Amino acid sequence: VWDKQEILSDVVRVIRIFRPDVIITRFSPNPGGTHGHHTTSTILAQEAFKLSGDPMAFSDQKLEPWQPKRIFWNC
Repeated sequence: VWDKQEILSDVVRVIRIFRPDVIITRFSPNPGGTHGHHTTSTILAQEAFKLSGDPMAFSDQKLEPWQPKRIFWNC
């Protein structure tokens, strides 16, 4: 019951504003190992990692694209 694109846009915005070199997720992207919102946070982080450097993705934000170097899962 949420707008995935809106939340994904928010995560991309945070990456573009803070410009991290590395993103570390805390939870597994595989459903079933934890609560759904934990899994969703990792899935959104992975998708935002890919999109944040794409100038065509969420161009309405009027922010410079930023591509972090790596994304890790802290298992």
